[in-house]
Amino acid sequence: MKKLICTLLAVCLIASFAGCSINITAPGMESGSKVSSKAPDTVSTVDIPEVSVPEASAETSSEASEPVTSVVESTPDVSSTAPSVQTGNTFKYFGLSIELPEGFSVSDPNATTPIAMHSSYPSVSDNITFSKSGASSINTYSEELIKQTYSSVFEGFDMLSYKKVSVAGLEAIEINYKVSMSGTSIEQIQDMIFASDATYIITYTIVSETYRSVFKNSLSTVTVTAM
Repeated sequence: MKKLICTLLAVCLIASFAGCSINITAPGMESGSKVSSKAPDTVSTVDIPEVSVPEASAETSSEASEPVTSVVESTPDVSSTAPSVQTGNTFKYFGLSIELPEGFSVSDPNATTPIAMHSSYPSVSDNITFSKSGASSINTYSEELIKQTYSSVFEGFDMLSYKKVSVAGLEAIEINYKVSMSGTSIEQIQDMIFASDATYIITYTIVSETYRSVFKNSLSTVTVTAM
């Protein structure tokens, strides 16, 4: 149950930031309720246009098989099937290329929202999630807007940092935040990269401090080309 809560929290956070629509249901909360740190047994439906969370398969129903992840889906102007491939440690997602940390791989590169997990999962549950939306302006995403958007969905949202950075020579926003629920704390570092024809979102879920610098090194390998 603990890892399921982590998954649902991360899903809602990223979907709300991307300005999309998400539907999440779990037993115990009424539709329209705000997710709170008081740990309800379920997360209710949250409406924010154009994203839906895939149903968990039988293989992922147990607690041990629920990763702490972020799920973001493409906006309507983007194909739902990403032309992606992993060769060695290099993962290519649309026009973005990145060197994944040693031991990480994407099990389904052509998933709508690919996720890179460690070969030692669930012992190592740190992960990297990739998503994409249409081209946008960095000026659209102020720190205040992001705080308001996330806080409107979750009580206990804690923005640790917000900064404008450069990734692959492109303008980008990097935010670091935490959310707590039922005693479970999720920390994520999210980079929005503003390319000329798309906005790429890379979300790092940090469970172990070991991977904080590892993920930072991985981000430095990103290159972006027009599709």
